[in-house]
Amino acid sequence: NTFPVDKVIMPELAEFNTPTTRVYEDLLEAIYDNGTVAEFIFDEGYHLNFEDDIKISAIAPVEQSDNLNDMSLICYIDAFDTTFTVLGDAEKDELRSIYDETIYDFGADVIAMGHHGSSTSVYKPFLDAVDADVAVISCGKNNSYGHPHKEALDYINANAMTCLRTDESGDIIFKVTAEGYSLVE
Repeated sequence: NTFPVDKVIMPELAEFNTPTTRVYEDLLEAIYDNGTVAEFIFDEGYHLNFEDDIKISAIAPVEQSDNLNDMSLICYIDAFDTTFTVLGDAEKDELRSIYDETIYDFGADVIAMGHHGSSTSVYKPFLDAVDADVAVISCGKNNSYGHPHKEALDYINANAMTCLRTDESGDIIFKVTAEGYSLVE
């Protein structure tokens, strides 16, 4: 409701045809009430190109899972040679599968940490392969889950990454140009 959205891309949840939470119901309602086009995909090879210099590639989910978090759409974004890896709610099992079974180059400038900085999303071989300079954690202030968890923050600190958190800073928006990227204040 804050940003104009033309299209929402989500993984096909074949075994989960009905919404499982009020938040998911609200999401679907917002999509359809605003006239947004929802495109449901289940193809880790999906690519979406914007102009010549911006490409979004889906690298997961690679298979159906009983764990809805592992059905998150994981994206690799290349915008003017600045790269982002966005993990959604993916947890260790999904990250391990991607790491073990694909040929992707995971290196990125920025990583949006999985599952709100949860300990369940810290799979070190995958995160080491991304080797980002900046980690973004999207979580609510004083949330009941205790996100972000110590394991995620310890990993970020041990790897000298800049950590940006929505519970501390609010919206985190990057401006990307051919000259690089910057944080919009």
